[in-house]
Amino acid sequence: MTDLGAPFGESDLLRGTRYRLHTPVLILAIILSTASLLYYSVLAPERFGAYHDDSIYAATAKALATSQGYKIISLPLEPAQTKYPPFYPFLLSLIWRAYPQFPENIVLLTMLSTIATLSFLALAYRYLTKHGYTTEWQALIVVGLAAINWRTMILATSIYSEMVYAAFSVAALYLAERGEASKRGRDVLLGIVIGMAFLTRTSGLTLLLSITVYYVLRRRWGKALVVFGVGSHQRHAYSGRGADESGPIKRLARIANRHRKGR
Repeated sequence: MTDLGAPFGESDLLRGTRYRLHTPVLILAIILSTASLLYYSVLAPERFGAYHDDSIYAATAKALATSQGYKIISLPLEPAQTKYPPFYPFLLSLIWRAYPQFPENIVLLTMLSTIATLSFLALAYRYLTKHGYTTEWQALIVVGLAAINWRTMILATSIYSEMVYAAFSVAALYLAERGEASKRGRDVLLGIVIGMAFLTRTSGLTLLLSITVYYVLRRRWGKALVVFGVGSHQRHAYSGRGADESGPIKRLARIANRHRKGR
C-alpha cells in the first residue's frame, strides 16, 4: 500500500533501500547457518587424537578443570605445559567442569572451535565491509568460500586453537582501525583482545607489534602506548614457562572451581 502522505514514489524508494540493506545480512545468516549444519554433519569424535595437539589440549584442560595446574597429566611425572599458551585450554576446562565425562564430552569440547569459526566468519564480513575493503557482495563471497574451505572445516570440527585465535585477531584488527579516533576505553579493550589472542597462540605477538607500529606511524603515541602496555601485560599470565600458581589463568581456574563447589 502506498503512503498517501509521502511524495509519489518515496515509500517505494525507502522499501527498496531497506531491501538492499537487509539482503546481504540475510545471505550472511544463511551462509553461517549452512556452515553450522555442514560442520555438524562432518563432526567425527573418533578423529580425536589424530593430530596430537588436540589430545594435549584435552589433557591440559582436564588438569585445569581438576585443579592440577597447567600440566600434561597424560605424561609420566606430569610435566608443566610450556609449549602452548593457556587461554584456549582454560576455555576448554570450563566445558570440562560442566561435562567431565570423557570421551563423551569430545563433541562439546569441539563446539568451542565451531562457535569460534562462525564468530570469525561474521567478524571477517564486518571488518571487510565496515572499513571499505570490499563491497558487501564481495565480502559474502570471501566468507562463503572461507566457510567451506576444507582446512577451515577441519579446524572448525576439531579441538584446536586456530579458530579462537582467528576470531580474536580479526576483532583486534577491526577495533584498531575503528579506534583511531576513539576514546581511551576502547584502546584498553583493544589491548585486552590482543592479549587474549597472544594467550591463545604466541603468534599473537606479531599482532601486538604490528598494531603498535600502525599507531606509531600515524603519530598516535597515546594509543600506541596504551595498546602495547595492556597487550604486553598478558605476559604475566604466560611467560613461556607455563602458567604458575600466581598467574591470572590459574586464579581464574581457582575461581571457577570454587563456583562449581558452591553450587
